[in-house]
Amino acid sequence: MALDAKDLLGVENMNTLTDKGYTTGIHIDICPKNGITTYSSPKAHSSLKNGLFDMQIFEYDSVKDSYKCPSGKIMKGNGIIYKKYVS
Repeated sequence: MALDAKDLLGVENMNTLTDKGYTTGIHIDICPKNGITTYSSPKAHSSLKNGLFDMQIFEYDSVKDSYKCPSGKIMKGNGIIYKKYVS
């Protein structure tokens, strides 16, 4: 939508407020590549409402390439990077 607005206004660069309920990382990534600066408040984490740990309190160990869960368990990746795409 920001790209459409920029084209409609005929400007090279623009600033825009984003709706945190509908914005994704992919949208935020596209904007600066197209001369659009975005401003948005952070989303509240859903983990606060469902009893899961907030992802920001997991500790990353770069030497072991693993994460430590707040409950003390160690989690290792499987070497595959997953991306969430918006269709």
